[in-house]
Amino acid sequence: MTRMDHVFKAYDIRGTVPDQLDAAMCRAIGRAVARFAEAPEILMARDMRTSGVELSRAFADGVRSEGVDVTDLGLGSTDFLYFASGHLDAPGAMFTASHNPARYNGIKLCLSGARPIGVDTGLVEIEELAEDLRATLDFPGMMVGRLEGRFLEMLSFALGARSILEIGTFGGYSALAMAAGLAPGGRITSCEISPAHAEFARRHIASSPYADMIEVLVGPAIDTIAALEGPF
Repeated sequence: MTRMDHVFKAYDIRGTVPDQLDAAMCRAIGRAVARFAEAPEILMARDMRTSGVELSRAFADGVRSEGVDVTDLGLGSTDFLYFASGHLDAPGAMFTASHNPARYNGIKLCLSGARPIGVDTGLVEIEELAEDLRATLDFPGMMVGRLEGRFLEMLSFALGARSILEIGTFGGYSALAMAAGLAPGGRITSCEISPAHAEFARRHIASSPYADMIEVLVGPAIDTIAALEGPF
């Protein structure tokens, strides 16, 4: 498996294709960028390198799996991508390796308004999250994204929920979204059959403001529920 720390640099992502940078890695990076940027849309462009077609498609798949739209600007330059980011006020990803030979490719990232992402502005966090996602979670093809998360938060708030039972934790995104709308003193009990998914979710829940509101229980939900007191 290719290593993230071989391609994440101070101000961009860069490596030889496919031995250092491949489609699976770009898919995980796409998911991580979507989570980090917290925007409804991410812009994407690529230079003339032939590997950019496959890598950018994988990146877009990862972004969309998080419920975030991708606007593919096609062939373009880095300054064009930055212009679009500023003009459209959306984060962007430029697939290029600048002056490096043809066997290289990479990604330059920016937040909305063409604000660059480097080691001091989020690139470290994106690397860690992408590595965690790739190592821990299978690519599902469909996940709860930003819009669905806000909808779950709204439902939790509108109902004045104090106790929520969730079947299937996966990465913990839904639980965190619902926790944001819980009434004071509210609790979420989430059932997850996969120990790996549960461990991943617990790590991210622990670093959130809602750590004391969410409990992840491992095992078949039908058995877990039978042992719970409720009510839900």
